[in-house]
Amino acid sequence: MGTSLMEDIRNHRIYYLSRIILLTVGSLISAFAIVTFFLPSSIAPLGVTGLAVILQELFNTPIGLVVLLANIPIQFAAFRELSGWKTVAFTLYTVILYSVAIEVMQSVLPALSLTDDAILNAVCGGVVGGIGGGLIYRAGGTVGGTSTIAQMLRQRFGLPLSAASMFSDTFIVLLAGAVLGWEAALYALIAVFVNRIIADYVLEGPNDASTAVIITDMPDQLCAAVAEEMQHSATSWRAQGGYSDDSHHVVMVSMRRPEIHALRQLVRSVDDSAFVTILAGQAIYGNGFKSMYSQMPLRLDEVDA
Repeated sequence: MGTSLMEDIRNHRIYYLSRIILLTVGSLISAFAIVTFFLPSSIAPLGVTGLAVILQELFNTPIGLVVLLANIPIQFAAFRELSGWKTVAFTLYTVILYSVAIEVMQSVLPALSLTDDAILNAVCGGVVGGIGGGLIYRAGGTVGGTSTIAQMLRQRFGLPLSAASMFSDTFIVLLAGAVLGWEAALYALIAVFVNRIIADYVLEGPNDASTAVIITDMPDQLCAAVAEEMQHSATSWRAQGGYSDDSHHVVMVSMRRPEIHALRQLVRSVDDSAFVTILAGQAIYGNGFKSMYSQMPLRLDEVDA
């Protein structure tokens, strides 16, 4: 085999190993959040897990078993709707591990409850579960259930994931309110809100990037000042006003969020009649910012769906 082929094989192995590690850790953390925080306060998170918690309260059915059984028809449908095993394989692994982990943790840690305060359990469960969910999403998987249903609805009907999830989530909240009480349903909403914030943070990282779009009549001076004072390059092009029909220049500068104030002061000192718009971004890759190559062990920062 050639050196390049051997390197490609090695990279693929590392890549898939990274995904398995993230899915495993994320599944265990998510199961821990259910057992340690949600169950002691009878909080039903959204999705199939929430339905499983409700059924346990009604009929004492095992949560992990319900999650696993409910996902069998869902994942079979996803196999047919979402391009085969490539789409569902990692989700299947996550669902099985997550379901088994919940049952094992309930047996090993039957009396583990860090607090009796329902609000603390909702918030802490949302944080811990959000970390686990973010790692799972980062690896291109889900815990199945309504997340997979939302993907299928988007594929077939073009619905946004948020809209598709809203229908199933609303049903679970109403059912939790009817079975567990409306106070428990409100705690579940708190948990889900915190969960999604933390999961997005783990998935995407801190929003540290900003881009300034500056309309000015002094582009050369402004670009030179940005390069000298902030050590950033700027891009400039000519533009024409849609209302006034006047000709101006647009200068675009990418920077980190803490540098916004310095840029404002700089623009004011060069052209105090300039118009500045600050756009929030997720990350900046390239010279002077983050490298586009992996900087983490096992290429964990390159894992995607």
